[in-house]
Amino acid sequence: RKSDGLIEESHYDMNLVLFDALLRHLLWTGDKEFAREVWPNLKRHLAWEKRCFDRDGLYEAWPCIWASDALQYAGGGVTHSSAYNYYQNKMAGRIARWIGEDPAPFEAEAELIHSAMQERLWLEDQGAYAEYRDAWGLELAHPSAALWTIYHAIDSEVPAPLQAWQMLRDVETRLPQIPVHGPGVPDGDWD
Repeated sequence: RKSDGLIEESHYDMNLVLFDALLRHLLWTGDKEFAREVWPNLKRHLAWEKRCFDRDGLYEAWPCIWASDALQYAGGGVTHSSAYNYYQNKMAGRIARWIGEDPAPFEAEAELIHSAMQERLWLEDQGAYAEYRDAWGLELAHPSAALWTIYHAIDSEVPAPLQAWQMLRDVETRLPQIPVHGPGVPDGDWD
């Protein structure tokens, strides 16, 4: 509540960030006991993501990354949230195999997301993923992807190696280079 008694609505989906860190921890440590312990939570998280945000293989993004305040996609399928969901389903399938659970639903969802991203978000002529695709109207792809879209897609293992290189090349040539100068900054061309 705000000081004037009004309720301020605020919706965040930072579960994606939490479960990304959790999965990377499990993969790094190989801690099967902890994996079994958190498995029900992971399954509930992925079911909730699908129920609330799945848009035919692409995932809508409420504020779900650290840079996401004030981002709005009007229900469209977004690259960074789809990438997170792809990786989390892919890794849930891997962890399911470790702990004797059925990996098939998670592997199938990961494949569905990956295919949707390749078909509807990859911009071949630009060599990058779109920031998102509109859910309504002409269902346009928005080509001006933010830097976080690039690194979340790569970190989530979505692009093939050539696609990752193309995305990074797109960053070098499309995003503005902002010079860095100031007290304590060594002399040099730091853009």
